[in-house]
Amino acid sequence: MNRFFIILVCSFVGASAARSEMTADSRDLLIEKLSQVQTRLSPKDPSNVPVTLRLADLLSDRARLDSMKELESGCTVCKAGAKDRKLAMKLYQEVLDRTPSSSKGKVLIQLGHLSQLNSNEEKAVTFYQQALNSSSAADIESESHLALAEIYFKRHDFLSARNHYEKVL
Repeated sequence: MNRFFIILVCSFVGASAARSEMTADSRDLLIEKLSQVQTRLSPKDPSNVPVTLRLADLLSDRARLDSMKELESGCTVCKAGAKDRKLAMKLYQEVLDRTPSSSKGKVLIQLGHLSQLNSNEEKAVTFYQQALNSSSAADIESESHLALAEIYFKRHDFLSARNHYEKVL
């Protein structure tokens, strides 16, 4: 029965992902359903990692959209999405050691982005460095170096920023 429910939810996820844009209500419903499935899965269940990663992706996306909406309304101290970003980070970290090596760099970059958005640049630097160490894929290396360059540039550490910018080129 549990397997059937997982397959049903995954089918719904696939169908939803096939559409170019998900409504806020359908996204929230999907997050709720995947949360229920994810909490019932054993850590050893082969479905655990993909379900958890998908849930974290959805939470990250909802946080991004909520933040954009808040920015458009002219916020001065913007807090929208912080709760979803923290939960997404927790979920990514729960499965990081079991994430396939082909996806690990992407997850680490996502953790870096979320850390930056939650005003924790030191943690972001650590995640970007880990992404560089975990993958030799050109897109992972470029994105990590670019993110590090931006952080160092904001800190006025122009030498470090330049070194990372040059590695992107």
